[in-house]
Amino acid sequence: MFIGGFECKYTISCWVYNIFFHSLKNIPGPLLWKTSRLPFLISMLRGNLPLRVKEHHDRYGAVVRVAPDELSFLDGWKDIYSSKYLDRPRQWRIIPPGVEADDLISATTAIHARFRKAILPGFSLKARDKQEPLVTHYVDLLMEKLQNLGGEGTKEKPSVVNMVEWISYAAFDMTSDLGWGRPLQCLETGRYQPWMTMITQYQAALFAVAFKYYPPLGRLVAFLTPSFALEALNTVMSIARENVQHRLALSTERPDFIGPIIAHNKSSPAKALSLAEMETNSTLFVLGGTEPTTVALTGTLQLLLTNPACMEKICAEVRSAFATEKDITASSTEGLQYLNAVLREGLRMCPPFPDGLRRVISNNGTTIAGVFVPAGMTVSSACWSTFQSASMFHEPQKFAPERWIEGVAVKEGEKLSPYASDRRDAFYPFSLGPRNCPGQHLAWMEMRILLARLLWKFEFGVPEGKHFMEWTQQKIFWHWQQEEVEVEISVRADTHN
Repeated sequence: MFIGGFECKYTISCWVYNIFFHSLKNIPGPLLWKTSRLPFLISMLRGNLPLRVKEHHDRYGAVVRVAPDELSFLDGWKDIYSSKYLDRPRQWRIIPPGVEADDLISATTAIHARFRKAILPGFSLKARDKQEPLVTHYVDLLMEKLQNLGGEGTKEKPSVVNMVEWISYAAFDMTSDLGWGRPLQCLETGRYQPWMTMITQYQAALFAVAFKYYPPLGRLVAFLTPSFALEALNTVMSIARENVQHRLALSTERPDFIGPIIAHNKSSPAKALSLAEMETNSTLFVLGGTEPTTVALTGTLQLLLTNPACMEKICAEVRSAFATEKDITASSTEGLQYLNAVLREGLRMCPPFPDGLRRVISNNGTTIAGVFVPAGMTVSSACWSTFQSASMFHEPQKFAPERWIEGVAVKEGEKLSPYASDRRDAFYPFSLGPRNCPGQHLAWMEMRILLARLLWKFEFGVPEGKHFMEWTQQKIFWHWQQEEVEVEISVRADTHN
């Protein structure tokens, strides 16, 4: 049972608020969540907010109140995120103490539009194709490292590898090379750089969000932040500054994220990104390009290993499609029907961004999924609530790649498929609209190539006597705080190049 106390003054203000927005008085939700924000914030800081919101959707329906001034929708994706007029709530515009500039996430609509114009050429399909050789280089290095690790085992005692670490190493090296012009050397050293643990502590950032909901506390964030945390942040930003300076010294024509920004700054000096803005956004590129790939691939691999029939089917498809490992490319994997279905289902079951991306209703209010919402209210649709809802997907807790295969999803012989009514039009693991993830083309390429090459080259298994942690036992602080995914790994006997 969720318990949360609140002061009398705050309670009265919530009642007044609910009376004022009388049009929403019948929106369902637990009474405590409707009259106090504390349960929302406590759940967020405990790392289970998306799980709790889903529980309320399961109980109350497609629209629920999760705070006195916030609604969650199962089917509000297009109404909420396609609009360029709905901005992020001020509480979620997080600029840490000492940081001089916004990034794509914290920026207001106007600043965000200026950023997007500069960065989008670096994330286009044309740019992705030019970036493929760099991605392939790090995939090659990952395969080499895993082959060495796999070779250390025996038939009686196979090697056991934590795939979260190794896929994360590869993703960090890829994105740091694309963002800063050089890798973080995670694959080479087999470890994270010490400072990297500082920038993946999202729980600390959520404490800042919680404080900002109470303005007196929000003004004290800089004073309440421990000195060691400020020193860590200064270290991160100084490293970002050094890496951006390194990239600026390289060729503008290099196929990465920064080259188009440099070109934009030269052609449009009035709308140029400052050095501080390049530092914050390049850091975001490195982080944002690592977490989704790691979560999606390790989650998908875990699901395949616990669903042997699906593993057998995807292995058969991949291994029959390619004569050599070098044949596995961005273009050659795009047409693999079951591989793509598996990745989509992995993203549905283990979405990298499970929480809602919040927007504030502006002007005179608007209609979201048939519900009129007045100005000032916060709204969102969350991947976890939508993708795991029985009203949106048939047997949502079941790992069923077949639901994504065109034809099977429409009819199954003469019998209508049970997945025919799945709301695939509400599947947006990378969001949509003007603030969607700009790197999703690159992410899809990385996931296809990585999963295909892993399954082509290696045999995987669950270590004897072990079982995987339930996915929902992990904490969520924006991203899943992933636990280890340890697997047995060995090189396939009949691989050749």
